[in-house]
Amino acid sequence: MDALTQILQRLDRLEANLLSPKNAPVQEEKFLSPKEACLRIGISRTKYEQLKRDGFIKDYSLVSGGRKKFVKLSEIKQLFPKDFATA
Repeated sequence: MDALTQILQRLDRLEANLLSPKNAPVQEEKFLSPKEACLRIGISRTKYEQLKRDGFIKDYSLVSGGRKKFVKLSEIKQLFPKDFATA
């Protein structure tokens, strides 16, 4: 009985850990290519590169050492909220 009690207590602790907020599912971040971002916000690729150079837009590589760059949709929405307003 003592072993069964220990197992049940351990299961309760594991369940509590799994249900804690720190283990909540993480919302997956959406990424856009620079071309897609330009189309969504209505700017030229040159203006996009200027914004990137000035530090307003940060690009990310999804693969370590990857050449293709992406921008976070959430950052674009934050920078250009008017272009993403819902009707």
